[in-house]
Amino acid sequence: INGSKGPNKLGTDVVAFRANGFGNIKNCWFKTNGKCFTGMPFDPTAEQAQAVGKNGACSSILSSKKYTDTNNLFGAGAGAEISVTIGGNYGSSCGEADDRWLAAAVQCGAKGMRLPSDSELDALGAELYPNPTSVTTYEGGPYYQGARTTNLPTSLSGFGSSWVFLWSSSAYNTINAWYRLFGSSISRRGGYSRAATGIWAVCVSD
Repeated sequence: INGSKGPNKLGTDVVAFRANGFGNIKNCWFKTNGKCFTGMPFDPTAEQAQAVGKNGACSSILSSKKYTDTNNLFGAGAGAEISVTIGGNYGSSCGEADDRWLAAAVQCGAKGMRLPSDSELDALGAELYPNPTSVTTYEGGPYYQGARTTNLPTSLSGFGSSWVFLWSSSAYNTINAWYRLFGSSISRRGGYSRAATGIWAVCVSD
């Protein structure tokens, strides 16, 4: 509390402790190009990944871009219909029984948000590596080399701040999706199994 007249300002007079953006207040831990990266990074549970995998609701999600949260696995409320934002070449079939990438997209949708696009993650890389020694192209996106002169947001602490992998909203086939690596001296796109653990997700609000 500022102890003076006038309203307190969040981030100036009041510090939000563990405000992860999944409550009533959306806390931007980073904002670039008008997009708000929101909430603590998360890795969907095995139960969530199986619910939207090839033996679950995957095919239905791909065709309708919606998921009915029958058992409230994603916290939207039992029976709630969740809009899911995904892109890329995900095809019309599903290849992973545990689809953590798709579960992450559903989890963001349950909060009225979405996974960041490739270009939004590229823009985040440009912000975090403002003075790269080299910028080349790798997997269709910028490959930044050089010291990361801007620290990763504090909400990423405990998730391996030297090497952080974040899912993109784009898949490139039925079993793989794109991510961006944020390392201590490099940042680049990559692709990996949609069933992978260790690739975290954050949500973006417009």
